[in-house]
Amino acid sequence: MSGDTLTEKKDNTIRQILEAAATVFAQKGFAGARVDEIADTAGVNKATIYYHIGDKQALYERVLHDVFSVAADEVERNINDKQTPEEKILAYAKSISQTIRKNPNIPRIMMYEAASGIQNFPDEAAKDLVRIFIKLTEILEDGSAKGVFTELNPFLIHFVAVGPLILYTNLKSIQERYASLPGAERLVKYLFKNADEDIEKIILKAVMT
Repeated sequence: MSGDTLTEKKDNTIRQILEAAATVFAQKGFAGARVDEIADTAGVNKATIYYHIGDKQALYERVLHDVFSVAADEVERNINDKQTPEEKILAYAKSISQTIRKNPNIPRIMMYEAASGIQNFPDEAAKDLVRIFIKLTEILEDGSAKGVFTELNPFLIHFVAVGPLILYTNLKSIQERYASLPGAERLVKYLFKNADEDIEKIILKAVMT
């Protein structure tokens, strides 16, 4: 077996493990997740997980760091070619919504984290979030200095963007139930609508003077 083939096999195994871990963490939270279940979901044995990544804490850190480090990179890249504060805040909101859409397990994992008081959130993932908050702070401060944005807490603006998206993503089953109720015909177009553009409009309206 060639070196390239071995590397590809290793990469595929790690991807399977991380996808399985994200699924189980989303279903059970960090506290409820078990490495045995992650191994079963990934179709590997526990020894393979420990060899390639490590214990449950290492798995959790890798899952979240992989998502939030990419998100931070995308936020920085997407706003770099924008000129005005308005364009930059919309690019920021779009980057956040794209991250959630690409990683459907993350909203449920973060809801577990919020419920537990962020007790298990890894330091590496926290550093990634700091990068994201710094870029948002720069956008808001630039907009405020130019007189187009009011002065607002960047953490609150971030949660205004993230909160509805997380809830909207997690409530698909409830949306489907509502859609089947008598008289809900008028709501169907809203229940299954992509919320990204509406969130972007809400964010822009919230920061404007």
